[in-house]
Amino acid sequence: PAVSAVIRERGPTWQKAFGAFILTASHNPGGPEEDFGIKYNCENGGPAPEKLTNTIYDNTTTIKDYKMCTKFPVVDITAAGNVTVKSADGTTEV
Repeated sequence: PAVSAVIRERGPTWQKAFGAFILTASHNPGGPEEDFGIKYNCENGGPAPEKLTNTIYDNTTTIKDYKMCTKFPVVDITAAGNVTVKSADGTTEV
């Protein structure tokens, strides 16, 4: 419910999410031991229609390769807080 609320209510129109992928132990079991799942909620915070999730899945079957950001700094996920990362040339910040 918390993620759905963030999807629905985040900021002004220009900040609103189109939706979000949610990693969860309680929906759509997957993985080698079915211990996690992935779902997609649309901009209204609710589950995506099956037509959309089928399209997302079909797109994943065409992935030929992917890239890893091996120089990304380690983030301590055991501590609450914010982390800001800047690109080497300083033009991008997340």
